[in-house]
Amino acid sequence: MSDDLMCNGSQQEHIASIFKEYTTPSRVLRSFTNLSNTVIQTALSGQSKFVFEILQNADDAFEDPSQEIEVQFVLQENYFIVRHNGKGFDVNDVERICDYASQIEEVKATDLSKTGYKGLGFKSLFNLSDCIYIYSNKYSFRFDKTYWSDSQNIPWQVVPIWCEYPELPLYEKYSYDQPVNLILKVNNANQLGSQLIELVDQPELLLHLNRINKLSVNLNGQKYFLERKVEKHGLFNRIDFFKNQHIASTWLSRTLNQLVPKEVQAFTQGASRFIYPAKIKKAKEVPFTFALRCDEALQKIVRIRGLCYSTLPTQLDLTLPYHINSYFILNLDRTQLHENEWNEFLISQIGYLQLNVLKDLTKVDYLKNYVIELFVRGIFHPYASFNNAFSKGFMEAKGKIGWLPAHHGSRLLKLGEAWLDETDFFKQNFHKIRDDKIYPFLINYDVKSQHTLTSEDGVKRFTYEQLFGDFRNKYYPQLTGSAKNSTFVSPENALLEDNETPIPDFSMLNPIDNKCLPLNNAKLMDWLVSLGAKRLRTPIHILRESIMKWIDSDIFYLRITIKNHSEVINYLAKSFDQFTWLEIEKLKEKLLILTDNNQFKPAKQCYLPDVVPVEEFSNIISSEEKISSCYDVNSLRSFFIHVGVHDKLNPIDVLRNSILKWIKTGEINKKLTIQNYGPIIEFAASHYPKLIYDLTDDEKRDLKKIPVLTCDQVFQSAQVCYFDSAILDIKGLEGIIAKNELVSTNNISDSVEKFYTEIGVSKEITPLKVIRRSVLRWIEKGDTKDTITLDNHEHILKYIAEHWSNLSYSIKPEEKGVLKKMPILTASGSFRAACNLFGQFLMMIPMRKYQDIKILLLKMNLFLQLMI
Repeated sequence: MSDDLMCNGSQQEHIASIFKEYTTPSRVLRSFTNLSNTVIQTALSGQSKFVFEILQNADDAFEDPSQEIEVQFVLQENYFIVRHNGKGFDVNDVERICDYASQIEEVKATDLSKTGYKGLGFKSLFNLSDCIYIYSNKYSFRFDKTYWSDSQNIPWQVVPIWCEYPELPLYEKYSYDQPVNLILKVNNANQLGSQLIELVDQPELLLHLNRINKLSVNLNGQKYFLERKVEKHGLFNRIDFFKNQHIASTWLSRTLNQLVPKEVQAFTQGASRFIYPAKIKKAKEVPFTFALRCDEALQKIVRIRGLCYSTLPTQLDLTLPYHINSYFILNLDRTQLHENEWNEFLISQIGYLQLNVLKDLTKVDYLKNYVIELFVRGIFHPYASFNNAFSKGFMEAKGKIGWLPAHHGSRLLKLGEAWLDETDFFKQNFHKIRDDKIYPFLINYDVKSQHTLTSEDGVKRFTYEQLFGDFRNKYYPQLTGSAKNSTFVSPENALLEDNETPIPDFSMLNPIDNKCLPLNNAKLMDWLVSLGAKRLRTPIHILRESIMKWIDSDIFYLRITIKNHSEVINYLAKSFDQFTWLEIEKLKEKLLILTDNNQFKPAKQCYLPDVVPVEEFSNIISSEEKISSCYDVNSLRSFFIHVGVHDKLNPIDVLRNSILKWIKTGEINKKLTIQNYGPIIEFAASHYPKLIYDLTDDEKRDLKKIPVLTCDQVFQSAQVCYFDSAILDIKGLEGIIAKNELVSTNNISDSVEKFYTEIGVSKEITPLKVIRRSVLRWIEKGDTKDTITLDNHEHILKYIAEHWSNLSYSIKPEEKGVLKKMPILTASGSFRAACNLFGQFLMMIPMRKYQDIKILLLKMNLFLQLMI
């Protein structure tokens, strides 16, 4: 239908005419309906197919090829709205959308700038919806299955129904002001939402679209915005995808055009138009776009599972590490390629052009080192014809195109001439060493994954076998001017000795003779190190190659001897501060130390010789545990302690193996002397507060049996001793505590004083003991005349009177009887026994002498009790 129709009637009349045409019942109409339903439900039912078709139709909707098209997706409740600013629907567009494949001879089928050509893509949307509204360029209509009572016999997918604007869903909320507006009432909103999220997470779907650079997605208020930005980067286009203004991925794309051979043109022109559309039949050249994923800084290639694109992606994986876009002929649902001559031609060109792309990539800093990682020598596809086609293209390019960066200069090497240096020997650029057959053709050492290249690819390898085979006669003379007959070892087993750090004999190491390492080629040593040789520059390097390896291999006990042990220990100690924590732990477990009994024992089971606090404790440590006196303990102390040798004893073990043991065996009095007592008691006293919770009750009782050194330098039981603070400052009673019972607090520490208190030394003497040691004893011995005098009797009597209230209950009856004989000073100035004084003679007592205690004496009835 031409545009003339539109001049003579309205758009509404146009829709009515199509309506009438398709609603005339007939057998043909029913058959057509069944066929259309089958095509939609089978061939067009691929997952997410609708996304591709919407994007494809939007990308093709342009009047100006330079126009940028923005697409909006909105999922609101169970409606899916699509809007874009491309060209609105015209008469031909409406005619084509209301038909099946009518436009094979139309625009898309002949225009290489457009993606679609079969005219069936839009129909895939009917797998998503039974009711689709279109509002564009004054057209307002829908395809609606529910409109028909007998929809199984009506091809409703191509029968438009006119709608007024207010009939459009959600018209009050959304303004359908874009040139193209689609509204789909979806059958499964949740499934659609999931598919749209997949689109948001894979922005590279837009990679090869021509005009769509912006896509917004609104999922019930959750908004996403995808944007594609393209800029030139040398021979490539840099493509950055942004998701909500944050970069999501970066790509480099390179498009190469290839002429279509005449034989391929001839074949397609004679083939069916249902397989080969007119735009392919007329094609003189075909573009191929390679898309390589990179990091944002363009310093690293990211390998991907590459797909084939025909503007939009297919499900075809050619096992390439990049995406490839070209004019592939696809099956109806756009998921796979047809196995035909055209697609075989395209795949063969991919095999050829990949080397051109890799050659161009060598001009990009950093990324040039990834060319081998992107190189593909063959693909793996179920169609053998595709595999063969790729191999054919690759083999044709293999000997023509140089793409491997050379080590020397800016040359690009072809596969058939390139050398790979497995040894890194020539990388060092040693003075005077060159091999003109190899050096100019060496692949640059910075290029990654060189090991993946094989002799079948045409790459030659310079190996260690060649190096060592030719070194004596070919390369070594270039270094020194004369050949040597030395024995060569593999680099990973070589050890390099530093002149300033000679390797000791005990290490049993066999380094390379320094005479074989010429001074004017010092880089040779660096090269050997890069190959695996170890440079032993410092003692710690030597130790790690010898002693630490012996420990790791559990052979240290075989290597340590009476002759070398002292040298080994001293050498270890010099570098001990450079060991790692793990190495120190290994030394603690496995290092052997010579002990006093001339046997080797693990360090953690040994003790320093001065670990005991006093000489008398020395027998606590056996000769099997004490390190040998052949070691210089003063200089090695820190080292020994760090490797686990004990510098301190567990205090409770010391007590149990000394004092407590001596008390149990009855040896305590023999072991203690005036000379050693101080350190021993100080040790016990200082540790007792911490050990009291670990000692048993029996051990605590035994400790109370430890003798105490008194003021007159004799040992006494703690229970009979007193601190000098217990001495009474009372005339006549000062000497009741003997020196062999007294402990001076001036000569002991606070910890010893506390310990003495714990084991029974008293800080004061009780009044009862005072009376018994003084008055009672003096009376019984008849010694009162010399002990109770005019000078002290008042003080003694006062002391007794002050404590009588307690004494009267604790004193024995017989002692009370003795106490009645206590001399009392009478008024006549003589002493008489208290029991001989009667109450009527109380006034005979010279009260002026007792005036300060008279009331106290009367109150306690002391005299009365003594006289009765």
